[in-house]
Order: sequence, then structure tokens, then C-alpha cells
Amino acid sequence: MSEQRTNDWERRALAAEKTSTMLKEKVISLYGGDGQSMISQQLERAKQREAENRRRREMMEIRQQELAKNAERLEGLVAERTRAIRTILDNVAFGFVLVGRDLQIAPGFTRSCSELFGSEVRAGMRLTELLKLDGRSLATVESLLDQVFEDILPEFCSLDQLPERYIVGGRVLKVEPSVVRDAEGEIETLLLSISDVTALEQAQREAARNHAVISILGKRAAFSRFVADTRMLLDQAAEEQDDAVKRRLLHTVKGNAASWGLSEVAVTVHHIEDLEDIGAEDIDRAHAEMERFLDETKDVIGVSYRSEGDDECAVTRSKVRELRLLADGIEDEAQSTRLRRWAATIAQCPASDLMGPLDTFVAGLGERLGKPVHLTLEGINTPVDPDTVGPVFRNLTHLIRNSVDHGLEEPGMRGDKPEEGQLRVSVTSSDAEYVVEVVDDGRGIDVERVVQKACAMGIVDEAEVESMSEQEKLALIFHDGLSSAEQTTEISGRGVGMAAIYRAVKAQRGRILIQSAQGQGTTIAAHVPKPVELQETG
Repeated sequence: MSEQRTNDWERRALAAEKTSTMLKEKVISLYGGDGQSMISQQLERAKQREAENRRRREMMEIRQQELAKNAERLEGLVAERTRAIRTILDNVAFGFVLVGRDLQIAPGFTRSCSELFGSEVRAGMRLTELLKLDGRSLATVESLLDQVFEDILPEFCSLDQLPERYIVGGRVLKVEPSVVRDAEGEIETLLLSISDVTALEQAQREAARNHAVISILGKRAAFSRFVADTRMLLDQAAEEQDDAVKRRLLHTVKGNAASWGLSEVAVTVHHIEDLEDIGAEDIDRAHAEMERFLDETKDVIGVSYRSEGDDECAVTRSKVRELRLLADGIEDEAQSTRLRRWAATIAQCPASDLMGPLDTFVAGLGERLGKPVHLTLEGINTPVDPDTVGPVFRNLTHLIRNSVDHGLEEPGMRGDKPEEGQLRVSVTSSDAEYVVEVVDDGRGIDVERVVQKACAMGIVDEAEVESMSEQEKLALIFHDGLSSAEQTTEISGRGVGMAAIYRAVKAQRGRILIQSAQGQGTTIAAHVPKPVELQETG
């Protein structure tokens, strides 16, 4: 029994000794003297992390200081550049304004705007007030600006419809708009760039005048006829009570003045056409503008506005009248007929003497419309009776303007046709009549659209349309006020030019025939009977 207790005690002693040994080894492993114990390693790593964190804090402080310095430097640069930009904007000759949907001027416009507009510009003012718009021009510009902000049409299309030229306080201002959109792509404002082009236009007018004078000197006889016709047409317009007839006469004067390069006369008449009521004093302004050009160029051209004696053609007409009076006094009918025929033959002149410089007119028209045009003139030396076809040639510019403006397509829209639009004017003479044709290779006349506009204007009703021939439908374009143009410009859109040529032909007992095909072009031919003395009967 005692031996058993002794054995148990020994086992416990050995177990305790083993435990003590293991604990001693564990302690030695944790606190060993070699410096690589776990605790010492953890302490070392803790020191390293603290040092690293301290370095990072120091770097962050340095970077924050650098950022603060950079921010301060950038603020200085921004302020400096803002001052520079403000200085430039305050001293630039151009004007810049932002216009909102309500057409009010936004803050931040350039100081030059007040000088350009000739009055103080304030935020909140309406753009139309600055542009001094009223009447029809006010309604037109407001409508076009609303159309821009509606953003339905392509941006370039709606902007291109806005007028660029405004006369404000005696200055000619060019206003170029561009769209400013917000983050969602919606139109927020319009940025308008405004420049004074008065001096530029004056230089252009002088250059155009010099060019016109050179052209006139090459066709002085035709120009003399034009001057006499202009005076006559304006006198008729001053006496005319029918407003539609008055406007047709003025429209013809404008077209013919433009064909001779007399832009100032054409612009003056255009502004008169814009008036709701046209009085004699307004016609006098057109007379004065025409007379001013002739007075300024009298040393070169030598044509007077008021003296018919300067008209070389008037001398010929006077002699022809004497011959006809002489023929009336001859009892021998055969001799009288021969003398009348001879007088009628003498009275003839080349068609070109009645046309004016059509090549210059068409070139200028094409340039303004952005359409390259090739003009072909045929039969311009054909002898014609001026009293018979003179009124037709006087209104010929209406047909030409209509062909270039409405007939010929813009570049890039002509399909397989040559990029350059083709326009042909021809004069032919048969036994009994003269034929004046204007032919283009443009888009053709949209007959259905013409009919729709005629119905909308009350010219015809649907019942009448059903019984009309194609030729009768096409002839609707000759009615007063019917135009395919969406807006009125200095070039066209009033719907009176075609009516003027139609009435001129009818007044000579003639007729107008139209041929048109979609995408191929249009031919308008004026057939005018010859004087009886010139007709070949045999």
C-alpha cells in the first residue's frame, strides 16, 4: 500500500517537473535573450508602424500646405485672367450679349454694346428694343427667335433664318447668333456677336458702284432706256390708287435697279415696299435716290434723270413718230404701208439693249443665295420692237429672280444634276411673234403646294380646282400675293413679281406658257405678237 502511494507521488512529481520544464521553455521562447522573440518583434513592428504613420502625417501636412499654396496661386491666376478678359471685353470693338428665352438681355454684356447700339444697354432690356424693331419686322424677328428656342428645326436651319443686318441709330450692325446649351442639351441662351459694319458696307457700296458704272458704260443705250423706264414707273406708282398695282410697279423698279447693280436704289424701294401705306413722299425718296446716283456719276456716264434729251433711244423714237406721221399723209396705200414698215424696222433694237446686264445680275443673285449659277443667253441680238416687248423685258428680272431663288436647289441638294445650276434666257422671233423664254434645271414647280396656297388665299376653291387643267393650275403662280417663299426678303417673297410679268405680257396681247417637271426644271415662255407692220403674212 505504501509502495503504491510512493509510485503515485513519483508520477506526479515527474508530471510537475515536465510541466515546469515546458513552462520554462515557453517563457524562454517568449523572452529569449537573442532579441528575436515574438513580443520584441511585435513591439518592433508597432514602432515601425508609428514611424510610418508619423511620416505620412508629415507628408500630408506638406501636401496640404502645397495645395493651399497652389489654390491661392490659381485663384490669383483666375482673378488675373478674369480681369484681363473683362478688360478685353470692355474695350473690344465687338459686342457680346446673352439673350434668354424671354428675349431679355442677361447680365455680363460687353461695355461696347452701349456704343454700338447708340444707347445705354441694361440687363433685362428686350433685344427687340435695342434693335429698334417695330411693325412687321418686330413680329418677324420675334417669331424667328421663338422658333430657335423651340429647337424643333436643326440648329443651323433656324439660326440661318434670323436676319444678320440691322440699322440702328445710323449704324449698320451685323448680328451673328450662336446657341448656348445647358448640361441636358436644352437651349439656355443665345450668344449674339455684334459688329459695326457701316464702314465695310460703305466700301462695298463704292466697289459695287464702280463695277456698276463700268457695266453701264458698256450698255449706255440700254441704261438710258432703264432710266427713262424707272422715272415713268415711279411716276405711275405715285399716281396709282390701287395698292396692288402700285406695289407691282415698285417691285419692278427694285428688280431692274438690282440688275444694273444700283443696290442703294433697290434697298430704298424695298424699304418703301415694307410700308403699310405708300404715299407720294415715299415715291419721291426713290426718285431722289436714283437722281443722286446719276448726279454723282454724271461726269462718267453722262445721263440725266430729268432730261429726256439725254436718252439716245428717245431721239430714235422721235424720228420714227415723224415717219409714221408722214406715212399717214401719203394717199398711196402701198407706199404708206412700205413707209410704215420701214419706220417699224428702224424702231427695232437688239434685245440686249432692253435686258440690262443680266449676267452681272444673275452672278450677284447666285452669290447672295449661296447658289452657283451658269447663265446662258441666246438670241440677245435678235431685233425687237422696243414698244412691244419693252414692258416684258422691263419685268424680266422677276422671272429670273424666281428661277434662281425658288427654282434652283441649294448645293448638295441637286441629286445627279451638276452642282452649278443652269439658267437659260433666250429671245426668238417668228413671222408673227417674239418669244422670250426663261429656263432653269431646278426642282420644278410643286403644283399641289401652289393649289393649296391658292385655295387658302381664296383665289380658287376645291370645286374649281377639280376642273382645272395642269396649265391652269401652274398659272396660279401669277396671282397677286401668291408666293412659295416662307418669308419676305430683299430678293423675293412678296408674291407680286410674277403677277407683274403676267400683266406686262397680257397688256401686249400676249400669253405665257409654263412647262415644269418635278426635279427637272421649269420653262416659262412669254409669247408677244409683233407689230402688224413687222409681221410676215406671205
